[in-house]
Amino acid sequence: MMKMAHGIKATGKHRQLLLSNMDKLCFDDLLKRQLGKELLELIPHEDIIISAHINYNKPHPNAFVYILQKYQLDPTECIFIDDQLENVLAARKLGITALLVKNKNYKEISYALKKLGVKH
Repeated sequence: MMKMAHGIKATGKHRQLLLSNMDKLCFDDLLKRQLGKELLELIPHEDIIISAHINYNKPHPNAFVYILQKYQLDPTECIFIDDQLENVLAARKLGITALLVKNKNYKEISYALKKLGVKH
């Protein structure tokens, strides 16, 4: 399970999901804009989970549990990337490998993913 990070694309056998605390109106508006179209080129619409659709915001554990159950995922086989420490800690409590983006340092995330064996 991954939050989209700029410049990182799912490749090979890895699946990329997006979990956002965005409300429905903002999400619908985003999809109408160029950024939304670019987002859908990276992640299929069915793999974008918006908190307004599931009634749980990160870092609530049920937001993560929803995704684990919906996609039948083993938390130990998932990687979650976020820029909020409380969200990263919540994911880790469920056994998910979680990476914290610090100061928009995506190179650090890229390096961490390589160490985990994720090719991108």
